[in-house]
Amino acid sequence: MMKKGFTLIELLVVVLIIGILSAVALPQYQRTIAKARTTEAMVALKAITDAQEVYYIAYDDYAADISQLDVKVDPGKNYTYDCSSKRTCFALPTVADCPVIEFHLAQKVNGAQDNYLGKHWCQVAGSTSEIAKSVCKSFGPEDTTMTPAGTYYLIGTFNN
Repeated sequence: MMKKGFTLIELLVVVLIIGILSAVALPQYQRTIAKARTTEAMVALKAITDAQEVYYIAYDDYAADISQLDVKVDPGKNYTYDCSSKRTCFALPTVADCPVIEFHLAQKVNGAQDNYLGKHWCQVAGSTSEIAKSVCKSFGPEDTTMTPAGTYYLIGTFNN
């Protein structure tokens, strides 16, 4: 009479295959989650900067505080938002593996020269996360005019 079942070698091979598949899939999953979080932040930051441009048209200056704008963006659990510099708005990550998103506003403030008008960046300056760098690379090319090299990726330039 033959016993039915798996041998120890067969079970070890199955466990090995599952381990290899997990090792390949987990980093991709982490990149996908980070990219989704970053995309959500970019949408919120775009709404904030659009509201800043409307505020500029009305008051000939940018708002120093997001609460002054006609937009409701709740700080999420992944990012907080800051426009206190009046010329640049940031989405600052509160979780690991997410990059900083920086949107320069399109208008000159008090006629000041600004070579970055309307530029939007995904930035990994100060981050050692390869996932954050991979997310930024997926949004646009490296901006070689910015330093340090390899830390700013241009999402686009948007002028009004």
